[in-house]
Amino acid sequence: FEPDRAITDAEFVTMVVRAIGYVTADMKQNYPFSYMSNAQAVGLLDGTNMVASTDALRGEDAQVIYNALFTDYARGDKLDNNTHGSSVESYSTLAESIWGLDRAAVGTWDKDNKDDEKATLTNCKAHTWVVLGADPTAEGHILAYAIEDDSTDLYTDNKDKLVYSFKYDGDASAVAGYQVELWGEGNHGEPTWESKNDKYVWSEDWTIKAIKTVKGQKA
Repeated sequence: FEPDRAITDAEFVTMVVRAIGYVTADMKQNYPFSYMSNAQAVGLLDGTNMVASTDALRGEDAQVIYNALFTDYARGDKLDNNTHGSSVESYSTLAESIWGLDRAAVGTWDKDNKDDEKATLTNCKAHTWVVLGADPTAEGHILAYAIEDDSTDLYTDNKDKLVYSFKYDGDASAVAGYQVELWGEGNHGEPTWESKNDKYVWSEDWTIKAIKTVKGQKA
């Protein structure tokens, strides 16, 4: 691009789209609409009002870079995800490929055998959460409700466990009341096994590193 003038939205978006691994051969339309359409499709433009020909704004550029952490990373490993009962191929995200983060989730579980201390995830039920705020009983933690996938209802399969606590060093007040994805360091909702009670208990030993608002909401 021309270095002596302001960069446009289309040019900035093109750089980010290429940075996450997509190339001109992947584009089905003419430039710049091909890159803008691709960016829209993978969620890069969520929370912005970008127009191809307008000058790029730092605030919107920052939002696009943030969104890039959670979109398909075309240079990453292709995933064959059987967690949800069917084989779905997708690319891992930057958050997964580069920083090793995963989405906190809850669901139903099976044990491979009666002596196995590990549980196997059979069906994820909830990947998003509503943050309540700081956990008053544990410093450096936040409280959150799990929300059923494809729904706005609370996940209530576990009647004894409606509120979950996560380690988080940030300011929870900024996202309190919003439906979000919680990305952190930990296994994908892996529970621990309580042999004396013969049941699985969801593991809360997570450190949340990033909180992403669900599309349509802005904190």
